[in-house]
Amino acid sequence: FAPAKISLDLTTGEVRDIRVLLSPVAMMMDSVAVTAPAPEIEVSYGGFETRRSRGFGTFFTREQIEKRKPRVPSDLFRTVSGVKLIRDGGTPTIVSSRLGTMTCPLRVFIDGSDYPLYGQSLDALVQVGDIGAIEVYSGGATVPPQFGGRESTCGVIAIWTRHGQQRKK
Repeated sequence: FAPAKISLDLTTGEVRDIRVLLSPVAMMMDSVAVTAPAPEIEVSYGGFETRRSRGFGTFFTREQIEKRKPRVPSDLFRTVSGVKLIRDGGTPTIVSSRLGTMTCPLRVFIDGSDYPLYGQSLDALVQVGDIGAIEVYSGGATVPPQFGGRESTCGVIAIWTRHGQQRKK
């Protein structure tokens, strides 16, 4: 704030309330240059490699996704054991095929966050080019705790985007 001077004459024992309004002032400061080498970035996908090494579920790396040349994300699930792709009113839905005739949609997680689809297609949430890795668990017994464990009885699809979780090496 800008300095201010106010003249005031008071007599002995006199008490007064005074309102002082200060004016803001923009201060110009010297610039600061910060330099550091760029950190090496490793895409962790929230423990993807650790879960893949345990052998439960179906896993797709970016390279595997590119080899399949999917047009939309739902194309990737056509050959996954334990799930099937159905069309519900034209909207592709990935459901567990382990429950016979019962339709049980898989829960969807993107970069570790639960995304309820509420009748919309997975294809509307993420583009193929943005996907870095995918995990598919076709039944509650194989679902890791971070994706709801046995509470996710129908199974889970965990999609990790290329711009999602990254950490320094």
